[in-house]
Amino acid sequence: MSYVDTTAVNGTTYYYTVAVRDVADTENLSLYNDTGVSVSYYRMPTLVSLENTSNGAKLTWHKVDGIGTYRVYKKTGNQSWTALTTVTDTTYTDAEVLSTGSYWYTVCCMLGDKEVSAYNGTGLNTIFFWNPALLSGPTVGNGTLAFSWDVVAGVSTYTVERKVGNGSWTTLTTQTSRSFTDGDVVSGKTYTYRVYCDDSGTRISGASTTSSFVYLGVPTLTATPGARKATLSWSKPAGATGYRIYRKRSLTSWTLIKEIDSGNTRTYVDKELDGNTTYYYMVVATASGGNSANGPEVRCDVH
Repeated sequence: MSYVDTTAVNGTTYYYTVAVRDVADTENLSLYNDTGVSVSYYRMPTLVSLENTSNGAKLTWHKVDGIGTYRVYKKTGNQSWTALTTVTDTTYTDAEVLSTGSYWYTVCCMLGDKEVSAYNGTGLNTIFFWNPALLSGPTVGNGTLAFSWDVVAGVSTYTVERKVGNGSWTTLTTQTSRSFTDGDVVSGKTYTYRVYCDDSGTRISGASTTSSFVYLGVPTLTATPGARKATLSWSKPAGATGYRIYRKRSLTSWTLIKEIDSGNTRTYVDKELDGNTTYYYMVVATASGGNSANGPEVRCDVH
């Protein structure tokens, strides 16, 4: 025989005993235990959410009044519940998870080292996917920023998000390839990117680490030949604080010939050159947040 008292109030201690009565319920036909049994009732914690984050599977539940400690349980597949740990918060993140693994979590109330509530025997379930790991970039191009990320087991689709400066995150694309080239960039602005695993428009992982870059446009260069000299001039991309000037002859490698620490300096005269010789020049814009891509090479036929 059993009885469930559904009127119990959280945090209250109750005493119960049992007596036998006749069919008319008018006379006690037995003695009963006057001491009875007691129990301090605490309600079962209400599970709120289970989400895949960049740090693992994160379980959240509601606080139970009068309780400061909770025991977290976990199981996989058809296995039994296993106690993971006790925590004083109302969240727990399990880092011991693998991509494509199926996990269940639940929690109960603790007083001292004793469990004092029931727990949700069904629990919350997630199929876990780790966040994508960025591999490279952003790599600057002429009007582009590009980066790539590692494969996540069991995932075929990824969502790319971008933030400009201190603005909000916006979704750029959802795609199957593991690299992305952003062609909508403006010189002098900071771009930050992150990637999620995606399943039919639903995020199923935490975000990747973020990757930021101050994009610099490519300077436009002109070279005017003279007697054993070349006069160079170029445009200033927004955000540039300096420049690097490279030179080469045909069938030779580029050589850095000048570094300029002012973004407003946009001319340079390369002197004491060999006469009747063809030289090639290239300018790269520089800044503390990164450099531009290589500018287009310009030919200069020195007298």
